[in-house]
Amino acid sequence: MASPVSEAEPSAARQKHICAIFNHMDSCRDCRRLQREMHMCDIPTIEPRVWRGVRPRMLNHKLNPRLYSQGIKRVYRKLRQPIMMPTIDCFSCRRSAQQSANMYITKEQDFFSRTYDCETFWSLSVAWAHPPSTDDTLRRTIKAFARRKMHGFICGPRWPTEMDTRNEDKNAWLQRARRLSGYKMDIKIASRGAHNVYFPESYGFIASGGRACQYSTMLVYMDFRAERD
Repeated sequence: MASPVSEAEPSAARQKHICAIFNHMDSCRDCRRLQREMHMCDIPTIEPRVWRGVRPRMLNHKLNPRLYSQGIKRVYRKLRQPIMMPTIDCFSCRRSAQQSANMYITKEQDFFSRTYDCETFWSLSVAWAHPPSTDDTLRRTIKAFARRKMHGFICGPRWPTEMDTRNEDKNAWLQRARRLSGYKMDIKIASRGAHNVYFPESYGFIASGGRACQYSTMLVYMDFRAERD
């Protein structure tokens, strides 16, 4: 029987992992532009970098960091894999980026831009994608994961269909993800009606304001690295 995975990603292993990403970005011609475009978070375990001119427009909400951490660890436990927390937040800003992310992509920079198409970069990175919760945007995110041979997590809604069957169309993104070869698993990390699930910009991304969530929140883990040529 396999031994249980560690509850925390070893700091030395994580630093080695992050250094491999930065070394690739320094040596890859395609990633030099990406490095100019992308913002880095100030994380103490990595060489401090101060980035100026961060655009003020932000996303409307951030997943509760406690649910973020617990959900990711649950996925790795179920898959019996070592914990690797996300290194890049694909739909974020400085104030809303999840704590484990060393890099983030703003709305203005556009995660879907060809600027971010380097497969080697994504093979080294663990992605966190929490896009606007529309079916079209979630489908585009899944398509980008597959095209770039990415691995990581997509967070999105599962709307209730008992009282409104029209919500089935809003949930099509999840069925799409489950049909793809890179799909590994999904879990529910918060139920409909739960409080303290999302932290909106109006509360500084640090509190929920007491709002109940209108849908269940799903976490999907995908890994398309095996499909690289």
